[in-house]
Amino acid sequence: MKYWRALLHYYLSQLIPGLALFFLSWAFIDLIWAMGIYILLAHVVGYLAFRSFYAEQLNFYNNLGFTTGRLLLNVFYINLLLLLVLAALISLILWVLF
Repeated sequence: MKYWRALLHYYLSQLIPGLALFFLSWAFIDLIWAMGIYILLAHVVGYLAFRSFYAEQLNFYNNLGFTTGRLLLNVFYINLLLLLVLAALISLILWVLF
């Protein structure tokens, strides 16, 4: 339970590049494709940005017992859950409007 704060800090610090990828792909492609690209690539882009800007903090996460694969997997699960909620909300709004 004490590791949730560290995982939340990691997730929030890599969320901005993932959202930038989502909005760029939404602007140039389509919303459905942007959601697919986000779920497949956002955690990788976020990890690369985190490794570039906060490289010294990766030792902190390794000392807590988080491996790189476990961090990426946890972020993938969180992104999947949030994307499913977003997709349900968008479909509900479109169902009500049309």
